[in-house]
Amino acid sequence: MITYKAFFDSNLELVGYEGITIVGSLSITTTLSTRFTSIVHNYNISLPDQEDLAIILVAYLTVVVKESLGAWPKAKIVKLAATMIAIYDKIRSIFLITSYKHYDFSPHDLTNWCSSILRYKDTLSESENSLLEVVYYEALKQFGDKLVREEDRLKLDHILGEVFKAQWSSSNLKNVQNYFYVPSPQNSSTENSYLQKLNQEEWSTTVKKGIIQYGREGQDLDVLVNNELLQLTASVSKILSAPEGHTVLVGRAGIGRKSAVKIVSSLQSAHLIIPISGTQPQFNNDLKFAIQTAGFEGEQVYLLLEDHIFNEKLILSLVNILISAGEVANLYNAAEIESMISGLKDEASRENFEGNLMEFFTERVKKRLHVIACIDVDNDNLYDIFENCPAFLHKSMVIWKTEWCIETIRLIPNLLINKANESDAKNEVQPSPNFLKIFETIKEKMGAPARFIAMIKLYIEIFIDKKSAIISKQSKLQAGVDKLNEAGNLVATLKQKAAEQQNKLAEKQAKANTALDMISNTMKNANTHKEEMEVLKHKTEEENKQLMVRKKEIELELAEVEPLIQEARSAVGNIKSEALSEIRSLRAPPDVIRDILEGVLRLMGIQDTSWNSMKTFLAKRGVKEEIRSFDATRITPENRQAVERLMANKSDSFDPKSAKRASVAAAPLAAWVGANVKYAHVVEKIKPLEREQNKLQENLASAEAQLGELSAGLSDVDATVAKLKVQLSAYTKEAAEIEIDLNKARETLMVAEGLVFKLNDEYERWQQQLKDLSLEIEKLPENCSLAAAFITYLSDESEEGRRIILERWVKELAVESFSFEEFLSTEREHLQWQSEGLAYDQLSLQNAIIILKAKVTPLLIDPTSNAINWFKNHLKHRQIETVTQNNPKFNNNLELSVRFGKVLIIEEIEKVSSVLFPLLRNEFVYQGERKLINLNGKLIDYHNDFTMILSSRNEQLKVGADVNAIVSTMNFTVTHAGLTEQLLSCTIRQENPEMENKRKQLLRQREELQEKQYQLQNQLLEDLANSSGDILQNSNLLSSLNETKASSSAISSALEESLQIQKKLQTEYEIYKEISLFGSYLYFACNEFSKFNILYALSVSGFIRLFLTSLQTFQGMESTTESQKRHLFFTVYTYVSRGVLKTDRLTFALHLIQKLYSIPSDQWRHFLGNSVTGRNDPEDVPAWLPKQCVQNVQNLQASLPELYKKLQLEEPSLWKKFMISDSCEKELPPHCKISEFEKVLLVQALRPDRAYSAMSQCVLHTTGLRSIDPPVFDLTQIYKESTSFEPILILTVSGTDPSSEIRDLAPNEFEEVAMGEGQETKALASLEKTAQAGHWLILKNLHLVTSWLSILSQHLQNLKPHENFRLWLITEPNPSFNFVLAQSSLKIVYEAPQGLRNNLLRTFNSWGSRYVDKLQPTPGRIFFVLACVHAILQERRTYIPQGWSRWYEFSDTDLVTCVKLVEDLWQNQSPQVQWKFIYGLCCDAVYGGRIENIDDLGILKTYLRQYLVDEVLSHRWSPLGTKITLPSSSKFQEYVNALKQLPERDLPAFFGLPENIGRAWEKQTSNDVVAKLKTILLRKEVALKFEREFWHKSLAPFMLLWKKLNQGYDFVRMNLPNEEAGKSPIEAFVNEEFYHAINLVQKIHKSFTGLNRICKGSAVPDDCDLTIGNSLINFQVPKCWESLWEGPKDPNRYLRSVITKTANITKLRGLKSEQILQNPLNLSLYLHPSAFLASYKQEYSRLSKIPMDQLDLESSWKAPTHKNHIILSELLVEGGLFEGSVLKPCLPHSESINSAPNCYISWKAKKNERKTTNYVASSLR
Repeated sequence: MITYKAFFDSNLELVGYEGITIVGSLSITTTLSTRFTSIVHNYNISLPDQEDLAIILVAYLTVVVKESLGAWPKAKIVKLAATMIAIYDKIRSIFLITSYKHYDFSPHDLTNWCSSILRYKDTLSESENSLLEVVYYEALKQFGDKLVREEDRLKLDHILGEVFKAQWSSSNLKNVQNYFYVPSPQNSSTENSYLQKLNQEEWSTTVKKGIIQYGREGQDLDVLVNNELLQLTASVSKILSAPEGHTVLVGRAGIGRKSAVKIVSSLQSAHLIIPISGTQPQFNNDLKFAIQTAGFEGEQVYLLLEDHIFNEKLILSLVNILISAGEVANLYNAAEIESMISGLKDEASRENFEGNLMEFFTERVKKRLHVIACIDVDNDNLYDIFENCPAFLHKSMVIWKTEWCIETIRLIPNLLINKANESDAKNEVQPSPNFLKIFETIKEKMGAPARFIAMIKLYIEIFIDKKSAIISKQSKLQAGVDKLNEAGNLVATLKQKAAEQQNKLAEKQAKANTALDMISNTMKNANTHKEEMEVLKHKTEEENKQLMVRKKEIELELAEVEPLIQEARSAVGNIKSEALSEIRSLRAPPDVIRDILEGVLRLMGIQDTSWNSMKTFLAKRGVKEEIRSFDATRITPENRQAVERLMANKSDSFDPKSAKRASVAAAPLAAWVGANVKYAHVVEKIKPLEREQNKLQENLASAEAQLGELSAGLSDVDATVAKLKVQLSAYTKEAAEIEIDLNKARETLMVAEGLVFKLNDEYERWQQQLKDLSLEIEKLPENCSLAAAFITYLSDESEEGRRIILERWVKELAVESFSFEEFLSTEREHLQWQSEGLAYDQLSLQNAIIILKAKVTPLLIDPTSNAINWFKNHLKHRQIETVTQNNPKFNNNLELSVRFGKVLIIEEIEKVSSVLFPLLRNEFVYQGERKLINLNGKLIDYHNDFTMILSSRNEQLKVGADVNAIVSTMNFTVTHAGLTEQLLSCTIRQENPEMENKRKQLLRQREELQEKQYQLQNQLLEDLANSSGDILQNSNLLSSLNETKASSSAISSALEESLQIQKKLQTEYEIYKEISLFGSYLYFACNEFSKFNILYALSVSGFIRLFLTSLQTFQGMESTTESQKRHLFFTVYTYVSRGVLKTDRLTFALHLIQKLYSIPSDQWRHFLGNSVTGRNDPEDVPAWLPKQCVQNVQNLQASLPELYKKLQLEEPSLWKKFMISDSCEKELPPHCKISEFEKVLLVQALRPDRAYSAMSQCVLHTTGLRSIDPPVFDLTQIYKESTSFEPILILTVSGTDPSSEIRDLAPNEFEEVAMGEGQETKALASLEKTAQAGHWLILKNLHLVTSWLSILSQHLQNLKPHENFRLWLITEPNPSFNFVLAQSSLKIVYEAPQGLRNNLLRTFNSWGSRYVDKLQPTPGRIFFVLACVHAILQERRTYIPQGWSRWYEFSDTDLVTCVKLVEDLWQNQSPQVQWKFIYGLCCDAVYGGRIENIDDLGILKTYLRQYLVDEVLSHRWSPLGTKITLPSSSKFQEYVNALKQLPERDLPAFFGLPENIGRAWEKQTSNDVVAKLKTILLRKEVALKFEREFWHKSLAPFMLLWKKLNQGYDFVRMNLPNEEAGKSPIEAFVNEEFYHAINLVQKIHKSFTGLNRICKGSAVPDDCDLTIGNSLINFQVPKCWESLWEGPKDPNRYLRSVITKTANITKLRGLKSEQILQNPLNLSLYLHPSAFLASYKQEYSRLSKIPMDQLDLESSWKAPTHKNHIILSELLVEGGLFEGSVLKPCLPHSESINSAPNCYISWKAKKNERKTTNYVASSLR
């Protein structure tokens, strides 16, 4: 446009322009092409210097302060400007753009800072501090909101505090952070909105009002008002209330960004527009509506844009233009614009706007339309968004808020739990103390507050569910236990009663017998009774006399002491209470009182005789009455004796006079003690008399009774007999009744005992369960917190990742043990899921639980579709819809599913459609009782039963950060254990289907039995719990319980039997377990290889088919496990390797043996060159070793010392034959007893020229393969293997096209589509058509449309093809190829066979006899020559870089082009062949056009001069230096026969290469193989997050190596030297080289210092640190190091080379050029050897005074006679070898690289050039 002053419009018409000057601006970081900058004038507008900046700022502040405060002293304004500039300079110096790209602070920020003061007019007072507070607060908003890290914000606080304190002596300005400056309500809708100052409580009230107001619109805001939300809302409100206020909110989900915008929109009465779709034309419609609302209707409009909107650069460009200019070009057509702006004429007049209506409209849009960009901080394209939309940085305010403070995180759980408890008081939730610890352990991985809140809410739900279930179960169990306890107690009671009844029966029977005996004996004993009566009467009289005598004796004894007792009692009763109180009040009473009271206490039986005890006794209520009424008979002999001793020892104390002197109350008490002692003594004395009296009394009473009885008996014998008869009758009746009751009780007892005995197991189990449930309730908070955290944070983790993190949680939370599966599910559910098709591995079980428990929509990574099939089976009772996003009926199915509560499964997810976002975020709209959701711009009813599942078969699916926060990603990628089980099951199903059916039947039966047992147990508990009254009398209940118990016992027996059968089956399964285990390892090894090339991916279903095929074809062979494994390996390798490029097959094979055949990890690391020894000076190695092997042997010695010891390299005689052998890998010394892989390591170290052969041998010997290449196959065989559901993916290389072979193979009609731009629709239409018709479809060039392949994959998933349909896909390798399509296809490689013979045969076969036979002999020979040249050029690519410097895409199209253009020459029958024309055609157009290197072009020319000559037409001429005879005719078959005489293996002479080129090829190819294997092992993408422990472990060896390399040097502490020119070019070169070397060393050291701090946890990595660290972890040299010096690709060698070269250059510094040049020079010791040669040429030019362009290089292997030369030493030569100073061709056994003698180079003046047209010979070497 600039060059031609014209451009093409949309109709491709050229439109010119005149008189227009195009002015553009760009940031300093923007890169433009030199082609563009060369045609424009470039001007650099630099930033103002300090002086100018101060003048500008003072001018700004003068106006601002005057308008805000009125007059203010000029000096203060200057001082304030200086303050602001000082702060600005410090911010720019500390917060660098190199740390974060948005730290782009410019004077624009400074002017914004100034102008923003105007908005604080209402809050400013005349005080100086008032203005300083505003400046301080605005600095926090202008600069602080941009800062990423908390430590950066603290630095800003420090800067502000330091500067304000130094210049204004203000130290209390930080208090301003406790207030909020927000728009005044009365001015919120005006264009110049002033701010008001609110405290936290006032602003919190305002925000809550905004939430309520927004909720009135039907959209509830479920937010927690915390300090973060208040701060964020205040910042957003302040920005959006200003004209042209835009903001970029960078954070994580849940921070409250969108909520803040919604609240502010409600408070500001603004129209909030949130575009759903980021694609055209939907976004344009939203944009038009926003612009129209702001510009035409004059409303404040908030346009909220989210991450998914920014996926297209076009939209970013539109937003950039909108923010910058207030308009978007071509958004409206002319008629729409005219109709809008015409209605603004009156409005423009009212506002006195100067300008046209379009400008007025644009101005209104700029002021009223506010753009808010919500971008997730983890968005990989964050800074690309900033780069493509500069207005976000320069015209908007960036608010960077990614996390809540710890205090908020600590408060959130309690707030949510308290809120839940208030709404549901019945189910009280107990908080867990573990939330904060869990968050701190996981925040680096997923610190989004939304996830944390989701975890708490899920915790509440799980807690309520589990607690309710436990309490319900507890109540049932407790009721059952209580009933059984009641029955047990009843049994005990019945037993006791039965025993009592039995005793009563025996007693009654005994009494009846006694009565009977008495009747018979009464009459007999009448006379005897009379005699006894007389004796008794006499005896009674005698005892009565004795009794009277004893009574008198006792009365006499008591008569003496009784008066004393009465007197003492009377005296005690007269004691006044005051006297006792007086005694009690004494602190230290006299001994008299103490002794008396001790006597009282001891007599009354009180042993504690301390003063406190005495006071307590005296303080007792009624103590006098207690003493007075004391019964002296209660006095024990011990107490009496103790008091007697006391009275004897302290007789004075008991003297009445002494006692009275001590206290009025003491004397009566002393008398009472004495009287009671005497009375006690008497009582003790008369006790024997009393006992004798009592005995006599008893005897007397007994005798009188007997006398009465005998008298009565004698008086009426008949009456006695009658009475006895009545008693006998009564006893007999009572005994009968008791016996009846006893029998009934025994019957009840038997029933009760039977019930209790039968339910004893249940009783014990229920009791244990009650204990377990009680313990479970105690542990419920910690278990629920772990379960909620697991579901929330670990759903997207691998099985191993989950295990590690869960173990860490369990350890840090001090939990005894926790099983996620057992806590949230039961074995019964596991069995059910397994029967529904769920894999029975731990990962699948966990995922199933997460799907069913989580409230977040699941996104299943399900390559095998097993998870989706299980989910369909699990919810088969519900309506299920399955759809893909590209389905035309997608929106319709979505709406119907939401409306009617269906289960919607969305498959083949590659990118989550923005249409689903409202559903994923639960953005409901409420209209009364209606619950609605906004889908596709319309509100539809939302059914609460609606369930949505997202699914993708792409294992490598990358979910955006914005989506990841609202879905729960679960990887159902098959695990090792899961695949083993699958293979085992499939094997049994194929090999022994009966056993598999039996296993399934058992599984189903076991599930049914467990379900029935569970129901029976519940029924048993229900029956017991619901029973009332005496359960033993409830016959129906007893019958039901017995029946239930019997059924339960039967089921338990059946379950036990089932378990035994299952164990038996498992034993039979073990026969196939080992091969299944090996198969699983083999699959994962193959799958891991796809990291190297996505096209090598293998599906699980495909592998299972291979596995079963292998077992089927193995039948009849010798059945051993090892032979089975070998056969399986052969089958899988053959299948996979035919889809692997030839150059990658050895890599693939080595990868497999490393994974399957137990190669030690240290050996594998050494093989890949990934072992870091940290050694600087390794031990000496044998002197006989070739120099080029020394480093290899040193590394082997350091990393594998045991292997090195076995080799005995110190004995050169043992290794002589090995070192010269052409097949050394087969001819190891006899003493080397090492493994096959150790042989590879040996050859790699000593004979790298045979490394490829050693690797191949290792593979063949280890695996039993016959060849690394698979057996030859053709497309017919592939077609027979294929099915209509499985696409055939043909991987081609440039220049090959299998289309013709497919066309020849096609049995019916077929269609062919060459893919490219615009062919996608045609391809899909052809796919539908051919699939239905059963035809074939060929899609070519898929590598050109990789972004469309996901759509193709989705269509294939929905396709229902005819059985004859076949889909052939042709592509070249492309890393962006769709993973799902690659994995699910049958893959083969289509590439030309290697070798000139095969190449020429393929060429002739592709042209065919129909073409060749028509040619005349001469054209036929020319055709052969062109084919021969073409084959040589192609096959020479085998040797890179020796053959060609790089890979050139010489294709069959090149040959076709040559032949077609040369056809005209041989058709005109000219006798002379125009070789020059053919030469020019090939050299300048066809082949030469692809060549970039001048030396490669020389090789092409040499070949063309060799073959494009008349000699080739002679019958004596033979191609390639062979002796085969070419036919004189042009017969196709004759040429084919002649070509078959060529050797199958190409000789180096065919290409003009040295005879030992094979050695160089082996060395180079083996290095390529190692590099590829290293890529597979260490392929890691640089991520924003890292694992510190892994980094420390991986980087420590590099840091140790660097530390040891620097020992003895001081490079890292040297001051960087100035790049001063020396006196000569050589000296200048040394100075520059030294500067670069030291700069490089210090750059590396700085990198390692930073990495060391990161590994120790004292620093947080930035993007640069992550890049460097990940490069080293992947054993790659960081790009930032290579930008300073490009050296070895291996970081170990790179570091060693840097130190070695720096040390060498340091030695040269300070030397004169003559001193430097006089000694032999080793160019390998310089960083830039080419610069040295250029410097030497410049120095020679100066000394010889010859212009540099007139100098020619002169070199010699012999010392020249003149002295003006330099000597180059340590040179190496490839392709030849020196004998002395003579260069000779290499022999086949020569080393690929050999030492060269010193080379002497100099310069000489150019001679006059001779013009010649003759060819110049050029060596092919």
